[in-house]
Amino acid sequence: MVQNYILSVADLLQKEIGTQRTYQVSLSRLDIDQEVLLKTPVEGTVTLVKVEEGKLLGSFHLNLVVELECARCLKRFNLPLRLNYTDEFSIQNPESENQITPQNTIDLLPSITQEIILALPLKPICQTTCQGIKIGAKNVYPKTKKISGPSRHTKGSSGN
Repeated sequence: MVQNYILSVADLLQKEIGTQRTYQVSLSRLDIDQEVLLKTPVEGTVTLVKVEEGKLLGSFHLNLVVELECARCLKRFNLPLRLNYTDEFSIQNPESENQITPQNTIDLLPSITQEIILALPLKPICQTTCQGIKIGAKNVYPKTKKISGPSRHTKGSSGN
């Protein structure tokens, strides 16, 4: 089980193209953003496949729960996330965050962090029925109004 962010891939790089290895991942600490707290470890699997010399393709299947602040009522709430994505790791691009180092290791942290950030809602809402902050008897966050288009039988329209 991978419990840190660095994974040794020396053995896999020596194998034939098409060889794959699956690793269990459990990351208990992850600094995403001061507004986003990791409530459960990031757990799941990453399968690495050698696709060509010096290049690996990672298939990630991860689960986690983050704590966010509701944009309407400002209460904290838990949001479960399921991440399923692929990412490429290569020796050829030394300036990439997904680089295979000269020590034949890869750092999973940049890839996982980026995918978590992309999975977060732009405007987190604790529940669809959240009415927002209440001051006295009124809600600060106004209810949304339904906007309907013009009816088919509007005055002045002609079917001819």
